[in-house]
Amino acid sequence: MSEKLCQICSKEPATHDHKMGHRPSVSISVCEGCLKDIQSKRSVGRPPNKNRKGTAYLLQFPDQAFIERLDVIAMREGITRKDLILKFIREGFEIHAPGNPQTLLNSYAEGGTQTINQLIGQIRQRFYKRGKATKSEILESLKEGDVPGTERIVIAKGIIKWLKDKGVKVW
Repeated sequence: MSEKLCQICSKEPATHDHKMGHRPSVSISVCEGCLKDIQSKRSVGRPPNKNRKGTAYLLQFPDQAFIERLDVIAMREGITRKDLILKFIREGFEIHAPGNPQTLLNSYAEGGTQTINQLIGQIRQRFYKRGKATKSEILESLKEGDVPGTERIVIAKGIIKWLKDKGVKVW
C-alpha cells in the first residue's frame, strides 16, 4: 500500500491532517515541512483594511472539491483564497483583453467603423505573423488608426508586452 503524499508539495509523505482555519470542517494531509510553512504564514497577518474600496461579488462554487483544490493552491502559494481568485481573474483578463471584440456590422463596409479592439487585434496579428516589430512601427500603426497621443502610448505598451509574451522580438 502506498503512502499518502502531501497535498501541497506532493513530494513528502503526509504526516499531519491540517484543519483549514476558515473552514474547520475541511482538512488536508500535509508533510512536516509544509505544516511549518503554513503555521509561519498564518502568523503573518495584514491589518484589516478600514477604507475598503471596490465592488464585492458573491461567488457560488459547484462543489466542495473545487473549493478544496483552491485552498490547496492558495496554501502552496501562501496567499488567501480571495487573492488567488483575483490572481486568476487578472491573468485571464490579461490574456483575453482586448481580444474577441464584438464586430460592428458596418465595419464590413468600405470605410466602416472600426473598434479600438479590432485595431489592436490587427496590429498584434500583423507583427506576430512577421515575427518582429519596432516600437515606432507600433506607434505609427496606432496613429494611422486615429488613436490619441497619450492613449496611443498606453496601448502600444500593451501590444509590446503581448508580442514579447508570444516570443516576438520588439526593439
